[in-house]
Amino acid sequence: MNKNLQKIGASIVGEAKIYFFVLALALGITTSFVLVLGSVWSRLIDEFPDDQFKFIGGNMLFWATFVAIAMNIPLAVLGSLLLREQSITLIRFGLGRRHFIRVMLGQMWKPFLGALLLAVVLYLPFSALLEWLPDDNGTSLIRVSGFGVPTFFGIVLAIISLFIPLTISVLFLSTNLVTRVNNSFRRLRSIKRWLLRGIFALGGTALIIFGIVYENGQQGGILFTVGILLVGSTLVPQAAPRIALNLTTLVARLSSYRPSPVLSKSVTSEYRSRFSGISLFLFLIASIPALLFSASGMQARAMGEGGIAQWDFWVLMAVPLAFTLLAIISASLILSQLLNRSLHKFLKLGIMRREYHFALLLTLASIAFSAQALVLACVFFLGLLMMFVWNISLIEMLSELYWQPLISVFILVMIFVPLLYLGFSGVKGKEIQAALGSRK
Repeated sequence: MNKNLQKIGASIVGEAKIYFFVLALALGITTSFVLVLGSVWSRLIDEFPDDQFKFIGGNMLFWATFVAIAMNIPLAVLGSLLLREQSITLIRFGLGRRHFIRVMLGQMWKPFLGALLLAVVLYLPFSALLEWLPDDNGTSLIRVSGFGVPTFFGIVLAIISLFIPLTISVLFLSTNLVTRVNNSFRRLRSIKRWLLRGIFALGGTALIIFGIVYENGQQGGILFTVGILLVGSTLVPQAAPRIALNLTTLVARLSSYRPSPVLSKSVTSEYRSRFSGISLFLFLIASIPALLFSASGMQARAMGEGGIAQWDFWVLMAVPLAFTLLAIISASLILSQLLNRSLHKFLKLGIMRREYHFALLLTLASIAFSAQALVLACVFFLGLLMMFVWNISLIEMLSELYWQPLISVFILVMIFVPLLYLGFSGVKGKEIQAALGSRK
């Protein structure tokens, strides 16, 4: 039975190769960093128990490990869509979730070995990165060498950051393959999803209201920031895909319905519901620093005192946000493979390869722009709240808006994703490549 399941697994994961590649890439990078940081942190605690890095390193470890594990959930959901067509036939022959779990477990050895190899290769570069990390006074932040032998604590954390995402991936891949064809499961999941969104939205709204009526305005900035993040996290997955579809529709009209914009509108409409996870990633990676530093800057101007030190924030959150950017790029690559399936519908119409690639670029730009536009709206709303609490002028508020993450995230996504996509544009098979070549 196991032998037959492995043959089935090998036969259905062909189009999901890009998912297993990005899984190995993400696991290798995150595992290696957690191994290095955990080893350095534990050695420093043993040698210098009162060092300031005890707090800083602990926070870095927590957020890096948390993001490394959490980002695999939406990636696995997207990855399951690559296997959906093959799984429907197998379900009709009696395969259930436990069979798909065994199938996926048998396919995880490649990303597992790839992640281990990458973790070993990146150990020295990440050690050098921690050695270079400066303190705010110009000295080295870490008082022990980063090039030591991994400690037991670092190895344990690395094992956790490696095996928990693999387990999450197996469970989500197998579960989604089964529930996609079960209407009762889909309805139940939809109810749970909307209930969770309602809880987040109500909690965020309560924090915003409490920040307005709270007498001590010094806590207003953090309350507004957390509240807007919670509310935004419920609205963006729904609003951003709609905005992206409207943008591609508008571009198609303005271009007099040229092939690339029309194709972009078509795939955006077809896969709009798949944009939610990427939109949320894009929202969080830009909105967290933008909201935090905007609130801090406006409060500091009103009080005449310094706000949150950006150096402290970036030391703690640079790696988790970098992992989030890695998740965005990975999800975009998986989504590009899903969009490629629509190519069959347009080959007979004479759509050329360059037109299809440009259409995918337009779709990606519409998603990124939509998410960043919602970030800008949230930051402006935060500014209005801070104006009310601190009685600052509109000019003062606008001058303190921290909008740089919106631009930098958009540019990074639009550079790295197309470059990586060019390397994977042929993963769909030789027959498609031949068909595309004949259309040039």
